[in-house]
Amino acid sequence: MQEYNYNGKLIIGVDHGYGNMKTAHRVFKTGIDELAEVPIVSENYLVYGGKYYVIGESHLTYQGDKTETEDFFLLTLAAIAEELAFR
Repeated sequence: MQEYNYNGKLIIGVDHGYGNMKTAHRVFKTGIDELAEVPIVSENYLVYGGKYYVIGESHLTYQGDKTETEDFFLLTLAAIAEELAFR
């Protein structure tokens, strides 16, 4: 597998689509649902700030400005984690 790095830093590209988040090796829906406790059914979740977020089981509604909410920041963290897990 070819690794992409620049001056010893790993480069991970993330495409923030409206329907899907994409990295070089992963694609998942732009769905994020906040839960108060550990998800029982889903194994694909993110823990951030003491909260649990189920990732990729739904789609977000259209957001003209993806910085208005924290959703795409959290999805970016999940995309980076997915890519690192693959590598």
